[in-house]
Amino acid sequence: MFRTLLLMAAGAGVLGAQTPVGGPSLGFVFDAPGQALRPVLGTAGASILGDPLTASTPLSRAAISLRQNMAIANDGGWKALSLTPAGPNASGLAPVVLPDGPSASARLAVSENGAAAAFYDADNKALSVVTGITSPSMAANSVSLDALPGAITSLAVSDDGALLLSASVADGGESLLWIGQDGSMRQLASLQASASIVLWNKGANALVVDRAANQIWKIQDPGNNAALTLLASGADGVTSPTGAALTADGKRLWIANAGARNVLGIDTATRETVALNCAFDLTAVAPMADGQSFRLNELDNGPLWILDSAPGTDPRVVFVPALQSVTATAEDAQ
Repeated sequence: MFRTLLLMAAGAGVLGAQTPVGGPSLGFVFDAPGQALRPVLGTAGASILGDPLTASTPLSRAAISLRQNMAIANDGGWKALSLTPAGPNASGLAPVVLPDGPSASARLAVSENGAAAAFYDADNKALSVVTGITSPSMAANSVSLDALPGAITSLAVSDDGALLLSASVADGGESLLWIGQDGSMRQLASLQASASIVLWNKGANALVVDRAANQIWKIQDPGNNAALTLLASGADGVTSPTGAALTADGKRLWIANAGARNVLGIDTATRETVALNCAFDLTAVAPMADGQSFRLNELDNGPLWILDSAPGTDPRVVFVPALQSVTATAEDAQ
């Protein structure tokens, strides 16, 4: 689906490291208003936003890998930045300049471990994949869109560059498609309107959120036999979901239930549910670096909201306080 070519040096150091931070960390988030990446320092329920990672120019776009070990960002050009819980570039890797081509406004998807990234430019009808990021074999490849039924609506890329995406269909709905590294394409299912697609376990597992149908699907081995399992639906209380994630042990499914303004948790064995009310816009269920917390919204002019699902404790929704300068602006606007 997605993979690429190597270029290190030019621009290396544009994204630089601050002094590594000691103590626990939940990982990193993209601060869109501040145009920077920031660490989330502390533990769920007792965390703050750290200083932004140094950059000579603001970041217009950024996305972080599922494992929180790599960020792909645009500061005038696309670059890969290695991340660790202790701070950026602790491994000594300089930022890697990605091959030229993708527009700064392209939709971005980063693979589980940051080894690949996919860029979809809807305006120019172009899809490209960079693979082997930070390795000597990094390469960029364009993906033909000729066989797609319509525009891409949701997109995910695996570490080996394969793609799982949904594309609109002329008479309504969407088609869920797998595109292999060799460019081969297979339809796996039909959807009403997707909200998100996640690939993990080297592309062997996928989670697909169909917002219009109020359904969450798990797909095992989407690149081969593609066994689809309906994990949750409207019968379980799913309402206009915007994202979903399974816990590391697979025992609980968490859903950003935007229609009901809650985070819905479903025990995958007993089907027991728990709903945690949320008075903010739910946009995602994105794993954080500690493996048991999930980001529920984007960092904007307010707090960052986190789902704390630590084993042995009752799940709860907690917040990371908004930045003071951003908070003051929000208060002035009220």
